[in-house]
Amino acid sequence: MDIHHLLDKSTALQVSMVEYLYHEGGRASINELMAVFQLSLPTIQELVETFQLSYEDKNELICIVQNESTVVLETMQYFDSKRLLREQVRKSLAYRLLLEHLEDSDRDIYHFTFKFQISEEQYVEEVSRLNRLLTEFELSLENGQIVGDELQIRYFFFQLLWVTQSYENSVTELTTEQMVIRQLEKTFQRSFSTEVHQKIALYLEIFSKRRKKRGIFYAEITPEEEATISPEVLKLIKEALAIYSERYALTIETFELKSFYFFLCTINIFSSRDDISYLIYEQNYEEATLIDQMNDLVFTYLRKHGFFDQESNRALWMEVTSLMFSLHFNVLKYSGWIEGYDAENHQITTEFDAHARAIAKEVRLFAAIFRKNVLPEQVFIDGYKNVLLLIQKRKNKKIKIGISFTRESESNQTFEGIVSSFFQENEAVEIGAYLADHSYDLVINDHVMPKDPIVDRYITVPEIPTEFSINELTKLLQELADQTGVSRL
Repeated sequence: MDIHHLLDKSTALQVSMVEYLYHEGGRASINELMAVFQLSLPTIQELVETFQLSYEDKNELICIVQNESTVVLETMQYFDSKRLLREQVRKSLAYRLLLEHLEDSDRDIYHFTFKFQISEEQYVEEVSRLNRLLTEFELSLENGQIVGDELQIRYFFFQLLWVTQSYENSVTELTTEQMVIRQLEKTFQRSFSTEVHQKIALYLEIFSKRRKKRGIFYAEITPEEEATISPEVLKLIKEALAIYSERYALTIETFELKSFYFFLCTINIFSSRDDISYLIYEQNYEEATLIDQMNDLVFTYLRKHGFFDQESNRALWMEVTSLMFSLHFNVLKYSGWIEGYDAENHQITTEFDAHARAIAKEVRLFAAIFRKNVLPEQVFIDGYKNVLLLIQKRKNKKIKIGISFTRESESNQTFEGIVSSFFQENEAVEIGAYLADHSYDLVINDHVMPKDPIVDRYITVPEIPTEFSINELTKLLQELADQTGVSRL
């Protein structure tokens, strides 16, 4: 989800400039910024001045300083560029308008113009901005309502709130939601991570706010469809949801049960060995099966077992979404492709995009029989790309790091110590003094160096270590560690 769409043009440019400076080590020349963002010198200067005014005397985490021909990003304490983006998005009019639609109430344009003190023209402009974001989910904002499939609307709000509210850092005490989660853990006999706790709590918040128009679900979902999900699983989910509200205890609609089941599948709380993917691997996998043949193998098995039969599985539109995500990942996992695929020299770097699109197309073809609107094709494509990219990352790549320090100082010793300790047990990483005309994955320096095309990345460390510089170096080192295959997936 690209939440940059929620920002006005000026704010979006400011955030993009900060992100660029952040990833370039905290500084860039004005000429470089003009070239990257295709802006004039006066516009760059205006953006810097506007940013300075916005954050002046507010005890914020960052500031931008223009020093002659250079723009410098200064951090006062721990800073994350994603945090800045979230903060700016939450302040935006477009974001606040979206939250007004979470409860699915009927409101006309005058409600919004009055509440936010904007003109009708401004409202129309914001709606246009929102629709660029909603298009990714095959939704639209029309006549004061979000139009589209209810499941997609919930999925959209979950993604939006998870990204913007930073639930991964939340320490808010959960109450009723926590009771539901504990019941789920008890009935499924497993413990969930903190992140899973927070995701379920967020979904339950959306769940409660989107249930007002429950009558619309009966027209499309029949009670018989419960048979398409394991009765044991449905029973467990029903028991957990019954806690959420006493008045829902006996009236949880089939749609709500299946919606919650779908959500639990997407965050992968079920054991991978409990689903159909393990059976496919066990009964069909052969050593010679290539990744571009996986699609046919999977669908042949599903057809053979009646998965696409209209009579026996009327709820395919729901099932196929959660199943296909876990299915492809788990078959790859069980088969050993994640560890061994690259050793066979298959060039998946040029093939994964087409393969992902082929999977998405076939899934949607079957799902369309049962539901006009299913989750957006791009959601499927991105999911399968992630699986194939995960395999690609398991190359056990050799990493070479060069260090080029011109001064002897405790600061440089600190940074060198961080690098050495980070890769202490990783034999795939070679660390040494920088030598010109040698290729490196990363060069760490304390001075400006001419960029060599055979060096992938440079990072310049400051004279005095800061939390920002240490955090930035650590993130780069983690990226490199991931490529060696030594660190955990």
